[in-house]
Amino acid sequence: MKNVLREPGLWLGLGPALLVLTSVRHSSPYLSHIPPTLWLAIMATGIALSVLGILIVTVASFWDASHPIVELISSVAVRSRSAPIWARTANHSDLRALYEFLHKKWDEVPSVEKMTSWQERCDTGFWLFFNGAKRRDLGVNLKLIGAFKILPITQQAVDDLERGLTTGSQFDAEHICLSSERPAAYYVGDLLVTDEHFNAAVLYDLDAKCIEIIKSDLPIYARPFTKKGVKVMEHRGFLTFPENNSNLQINKLSKLDPRFATTSPFELRRSPRKRKSQRQPA
Repeated sequence: MKNVLREPGLWLGLGPALLVLTSVRHSSPYLSHIPPTLWLAIMATGIALSVLGILIVTVASFWDASHPIVELISSVAVRSRSAPIWARTANHSDLRALYEFLHKKWDEVPSVEKMTSWQERCDTGFWLFFNGAKRRDLGVNLKLIGAFKILPITQQAVDDLERGLTTGSQFDAEHICLSSERPAAYYVGDLLVTDEHFNAAVLYDLDAKCIEIIKSDLPIYARPFTKKGVKVMEHRGFLTFPENNSNLQINKLSKLDPRFATTSPFELRRSPRKRKSQRQPA
């Protein structure tokens, strides 16, 4: 994905090359035998690739490469794999595999017992992403390539988080809201994508869910574990807690306040520092 943004000439060069090929087709006896309908298809492909190259260059000049819109455009450009990606919520039988998937990358992972207790309170808290066919009965091996949790939490959980008495991997069952209750906030964590070709798809799905939370006027808590995670959270408007500044730090609690969050991609392209300077939190 990043290579596409670093080498936009691939798309800017390939598109015009196809257009040049169509313009000289009559000068070659070999090319003149190609049917006109095929030339129209080649010309349309050349135009599409040229536009795509210009779009990538334009977007990359305005947005950071970690921005979800840039990643989405990049993934469309390089998406040549035949296997689809699809998502679903985890069930009880998935939790052991989810634990092993996360534990390969992170040391601090909630135990299967913890996740099971949360799952019994809210069955939509864990999202899994697969590279493969949806139908298990077709005999296709499903490969887990991404996951995240987005848990509805109680006011007690918020209080314990803010006082440093718990973390996103140490919640008690009572910290998780029942599906029938209105949560005090949401906690996002355990975001992991093992195939970079699908970063955009997973982030786009997470973004959509976060936007719905923001529209519900609820805060979101999270802790970044990587430099890329810090950058992604900064773009979404997270601030450190309790300092309330945009200098996010690895493994430090951060909060996205719906009063200062935005669902506009054009707002997201501005630097976090500029957005922060316009905020005057109470």
